[in-house]
Amino acid sequence: MPTYLNNFSAVICDAFQSRCEGCTQERKDQIKNLCMYLKTNRSEDWQKLMVKYDPTGERQKIWKEILA
Repeated sequence: MPTYLNNFSAVICDAFQSRCEGCTQERKDQIKNLCMYLKTNRSEDWQKLMVKYDPTGERQKIWKEILA
């Protein structure tokens, strides 16, 4: 996994677990923007994160809520 994703992956893990309830609006916007960028422009990296943090796909609903 690219090194620029190391810190981001910790943030993603926290957002998954808490549904980003403790996130400020600015943090939510940052997470959303970076996720959308990765999904659009770095799909392989996005898939690596999904395999690591949601290997069964059971958290897809949470992702849709966070990225909405």
